[in-house]
Amino acid sequence: MNKSELIKRLEDIEWEDFEVKEAKSEIPKNAWATVSAFSNTAGGWLIFGVSKIGKSYNICGFHKMIDGWKQHYELEPAIEGDFDYYKITFPTITTQKTVEKTVEKTVEKILEAIKKNPKITQNEFAEITGLTRRGIEWNLAKLKEKGIIKRIGSPKGGHWEVVKK
Repeated sequence: MNKSELIKRLEDIEWEDFEVKEAKSEIPKNAWATVSAFSNTAGGWLIFGVSKIGKSYNICGFHKMIDGWKQHYELEPAIEGDFDYYKITFPTITTQKTVEKTVEKTVEKILEAIKKNPKITQNEFAEITGLTRRGIEWNLAKLKEKGIIKRIGSPKGGHWEVVKK
């Protein structure tokens, strides 16, 4: 959407697929209700940095939102545009980072559980971590492969040992 399209939209009397939010310092909490409403229909445009006063609109600055986003997510918003419009894309945490953090937390839970109870079972691991038994098997295999844990004794009568952290 360029500046002329934005102005045209702003001049329309009523619309169902377009909403503005002032958003001077952060994404406003009421934006999520709009996102939800748009997702339950045919979608729409949610424009940040525009405030509505009566029938007038004011274009606000984005610098506080951009700085806040960088600080919170440690990710740089992508800014693109021309002299008559600009677009800012606020990326969220990448899937890879999310997966890494989830695996890291799971590993911490498994290692802590072994320290508390070396005879812990796979079902107990699953209960503690919220993973399926198959997920536990995969995590234990990876930890054994990396030399972080080892199994001492038989599968039923043995126990786990943390070799290194």
